[in-house]
Amino acid sequence: HSKTCRRPVRVQNRMRTTRCRFGFPRPVLRRTLVLDESKKYRIPGVTSRPYYLARNPAETHVNDYNSAILLAWGANIDVQFIPSNSKDVVNYITAYTTKGEKAKRSDKGSLDKYALQGMTKSKAIFQLGFEICERKEVGLLELVDDLMGHENFQFDMGHVFIPSDAKDKRLRMLVPKNQLKDDDLVYQTNWLDTYYPNRSVKLEKFSLYNIMINFEVITIQKDAKSRRNRVPSKDKKTKKNLGKKYAKNDDDETEFEDDESIEFEKDVENSDQYHVRNPLSPFYDHADKYESGDKVEIQKFPTKWMRKMKQKVARFFLPRLIWEDIVSVEDYYSRLVRVFVPWRNEEGILEVYEKSTYAEVWKQYLENLKNEDERAWEDITKLLAGYTKLQNEEAELGERMEQIKKAKEALEVDEEVEE
Repeated sequence: HSKTCRRPVRVQNRMRTTRCRFGFPRPVLRRTLVLDESKKYRIPGVTSRPYYLARNPAETHVNDYNSAILLAWGANIDVQFIPSNSKDVVNYITAYTTKGEKAKRSDKGSLDKYALQGMTKSKAIFQLGFEICERKEVGLLELVDDLMGHENFQFDMGHVFIPSDAKDKRLRMLVPKNQLKDDDLVYQTNWLDTYYPNRSVKLEKFSLYNIMINFEVITIQKDAKSRRNRVPSKDKKTKKNLGKKYAKNDDDETEFEDDESIEFEKDVENSDQYHVRNPLSPFYDHADKYESGDKVEIQKFPTKWMRKMKQKVARFFLPRLIWEDIVSVEDYYSRLVRVFVPWRNEEGILEVYEKSTYAEVWKQYLENLKNEDERAWEDITKLLAGYTKLQNEEAELGERMEQIKKAKEALEVDEEVEE
């Protein structure tokens, strides 16, 4: 749940409580139920809905989906059943799909206007198309995806930028002068200098990449109004214990054979692009250890904690690798090591691995990872292969644009000479 999804409600006009406005968690059922409005069937404690899909305990926080559509679509879906008497839904869909766009309502005399300005036919058509694009109603993120050539149907997730700059070249924010004390740090706390090196021993074996896509840093306050910033309860039960208690209390709804549960876990793991259930993979989601909202302490900083969140998509910078430049090669591999190799002391990474260069450290780490778990090794190599491909495409695009620019300048010169 997020801090905005819960709404206050009354139960039988007496007790006040909060309930998720999206209806999560959904009830665990053996079969799908389509409710009859005339009989007013309801499931106690659950937001009223015209139907309930069959679910096992692991799907209580999953959107409604259809297996065949999910397989064909290959991305997140949220399908809804539309009863035969739902006129409002039909009207909404019809109106939405047939509405006109302002971008297409261009003046009929636009081409004539451009012709009077002395434009050629090709330039006039280009200008008209440019104006249509300017008037098109589109969100900023969709616009960026369109310009970058990204597909618009793969996923919709939050992003996090992972810094990888060297310690002596890193940008830092200064602490305001009125908040600066003699025993305080001069710079604001950050992931590379503060949070990651002082992470809990529970997260010792995980890389900066893995922790930043799964955890956010929060400031704990004793009198915090939101649960997000409250001090974690010492007697909080673990996810494993809660699961056992839930299974005992709801025998009728959670009777699943052990073999079925195991197969379900395998399906979840195999359905992902990466191995999110593998602790050695950079995409490991910690779902077997922490629930969303669970907090983990940060050593030496009692007011700062790491909070488990929904896994985000990582962005990080890698310079183009120029093998002829030794400095470029070392900078490239040092960034990879900081992001993907677990470490405590940044300045002691070479000493720990007993190597003289970061390129050697990276090579040794990949060899060890491949010998220990080939699936985790495949995840890293697949991710970096995508980055390398993107870098090459950007370099080729830059070269082509430069060639087009030079050709255009040469053409303009030729036209001037002819005149």
